[in-house]
Amino acid sequence: MDELYHASENQDLVVLEPRGIGKRDPQDEPRVYATDDEAYASMFLVKSDDSWTLKFGLCADNLDAHWFICISDKERYLEKDKGGVIYALAKDQFVPVPNCGTPEWMSTQPVNTVKKKIYASGIDAMIEHNVQVYFSTKEELEAIRKDRDVQKRLQILNKLENENEKRGASNPVKQYLTQVNS
Repeated sequence: MDELYHASENQDLVVLEPRGIGKRDPQDEPRVYATDDEAYASMFLVKSDDSWTLKFGLCADNLDAHWFICISDKERYLEKDKGGVIYALAKDQFVPVPNCGTPEWMSTQPVNTVKKKIYASGIDAMIEHNVQVYFSTKEELEAIRKDRDVQKRLQILNKLENENEKRGASNPVKQYLTQVNS
């Protein structure tokens, strides 16, 4: 069975009900959102918004894509990080989100959960899924948000402290910089 993933702070869901949260257009009917990328889902375990976090993916030639999250308010993020669950859902209940640059799917119907994996911490879940976690200043976050050039984003990230490295996990930024500069 093909699976999609949905992150939630609520560890007791059996059915995901369509809601109006995260609608791109106010006219859209309520939806359940999911993704086929468990790493991408892990970035949604902690409630945050685009005013103080930025989630994005990068890929250089001959390298697998990696997900990144930059957080400009470390204290706020850690305070909100209560862990949660990544639920597996049946893919046949969803359709891809049109014109979306991320691996997102949607359903306008209630969706049964198939299985779940509980995480004590959203940051731990992201690091387990190799999402690169960075704490930054507001100015650094805005510089990354403003400049969509891969090399410039990598140069900014390379100056920041990587939470993955602090915990002994890998950091692909130096590998990307080497690949991009070759």
